[in-house]
Amino acid sequence: MPDKLVVPPSEHNVRVRMIDSTSRFTIRAECFFQPSEPDQYFQVPNTSYLIEHEPSGRKIMFDLGVRKDYWNLPKVMLHRLSLDIIKDVRADFDLPSILTGSGVALEEICK
Repeated sequence: MPDKLVVPPSEHNVRVRMIDSTSRFTIRAECFFQPSEPDQYFQVPNTSYLIEHEPSGRKIMFDLGVRKDYWNLPKVMLHRLSLDIIKDVRADFDLPSILTGSGVALEEICK
């Protein structure tokens, strides 16, 4: 592995901002680690990413996090949350609230 990250020169750079979506999942450890203790869980944060191309002013989102009212998700997603894998879901804020509270207008993000 190199000692430092070398970014090649380019005329097409973007700025990436990681956003704490405030959502957390408490997930069964055996889904990620083997071996694991029976009934061992760990808490996983869910992050989102705002990608900005400053010269053009274009912005896109990668991963919108979990809705604050996650119980209103589509049935297929609720089914996944109801499996024995996820013990708890918490989301304190919706991503649109986080973005607008940070001065990013939702209309600026490409659809």
